[in-house]
Amino acid sequence: MENESLNKTLTANMINYEFVAAEHAKNRLSEQIAAIENGNAFHIPRRFISAKISDFKEKYDCAYNESLFIQGAYSTGKTHLAVAIAKGLYLKRIRESQKEMDISPDIFYNFQEIAIKVKSSFRTQDESMFDVIRPCLTRFKIIDDIGAAKPTETTIEALYLVVNTRYDDCLPTIYTSNLTLKEMSGSYGDRIASRLAACTQIKLVGADRRIIQAPEK
Repeated sequence: MENESLNKTLTANMINYEFVAAEHAKNRLSEQIAAIENGNAFHIPRRFISAKISDFKEKYDCAYNESLFIQGAYSTGKTHLAVAIAKGLYLKRIRESQKEMDISPDIFYNFQEIAIKVKSSFRTQDESMFDVIRPCLTRFKIIDDIGAAKPTETTIEALYLVVNTRYDDCLPTIYTSNLTLKEMSGSYGDRIASRLAACTQIKLVGADRRIIQAPEK
């Protein structure tokens, strides 16, 4: 009888432990989803922290392992869309798996800032070019505003290293640019343009795909 009572107690404790563990995992999953939705899961510019796919009239159905090249003129919402798609992809994957993801908050890099850091590294000799761009070469990333930096030999080399490494390693990437692939080829070379051409192309044109504006009150 004593053993039977002990077994019942152990079984009850195990069930209780499993229930508590399941509830804890469920709460952590909910917290991660909320952090992605409100943008706090990532280091992204504050202006785009609340970006979501529903901000756009067009519907975008992208795969997590897919690379995108979002091109358009100024103020067509390229960066906003890039962040919205990234958040949507993470949310879709988590909701489908019902498991918490190991997410790196460092998903967003502005290439013009990278180019400035590379230029500075040559002047100070504190870091090599590869040291500067190394954080851009892992996992999922948004590489924003490529083509905005002046196409010097150093800038072209840095951009090629980023694009080619991510291409060779099959790392999903969202690139944004004001330049078309033809313009990218003319300014930055065919090697970069050809690798960007392997991405799924999204072109934002004028009012057709602008962010939906809230009605005036």
